[in-house]
Amino acid sequence: DSHTILAMAQELGIDFDDVVLETCSMKGDPDLDAEIIPGIEYAKKNNVKNFRLVKPEIKHFEKYVSSFEGQNYIKSAYMRISWHHLLQGDIDNFKLAQANIYHYGNTLVDADKEAQKAFEKRSQPHPQLLKSRLLFDGGYNQQALKSIKKIDNPMLFSNSKYIIEYFYRKGRIYDEMQKISLAKDNYLKTINLGRNSNYFFAAKSALQLGLIHEKNEDNNKAIHFFKECIAMENHEYEQSLEQKAKAGLNRLQ
Repeated sequence: DSHTILAMAQELGIDFDDVVLETCSMKGDPDLDAEIIPGIEYAKKNNVKNFRLVKPEIKHFEKYVSSFEGQNYIKSAYMRISWHHLLQGDIDNFKLAQANIYHYGNTLVDADKEAQKAFEKRSQPHPQLLKSRLLFDGGYNQQALKSIKKIDNPMLFSNSKYIIEYFYRKGRIYDEMQKISLAKDNYLKTINLGRNSNYFFAAKSALQLGLIHEKNEDNNKAIHFFKECIAMENHEYEQSLEQKAKAGLNRLQ
């Protein structure tokens, strides 16, 4: 995600300026769609709004796991190496990098915990959903939407996680693009499909709907969705999402 490379740099004692190995414009990058890992990192310097856009390559993660003598972010780096191979269609090296998640590093930081859980679930990301997620995380909303629209009929997925994630990712993209009506539709589909799953998508969608209605001063609907977020149990990131929903209720009640 957008913090991992910067965290790795801090572990190695590298200045932020040295992390910005490659810069590109924030919009209209013609080569972005061809990127193997289109992850975009924001380097923030001196606590001011002075962001640069960087495109980390697999070599940065490989250098980290081979040269860093500590344990933090090792599992997270291997997860991102595995994503690279998956998007390349190299399943053998994807599986090898996934196995390294288990064998190396620790789970003291959240990024490594996420990687370990993903490995334990043996859950292979859907390549098109993964690409859309990485584009969205980097602020490339139009390209993220273009990527996810390449999926013709998500209801044909045999894996229910992919179906739920499809509508969640689409909702997040439309939300960020201020296409609120479309965002709402996709969030509601996510909730209906995923409220009883152990994935975070439905609870996060309910939280986002609460925030949307709060912003529009529709307090009754905002309260409804904050409560719906809290009511969902036994899913990923439950404590964090519940705290945010409770904070929303506290603002309105």
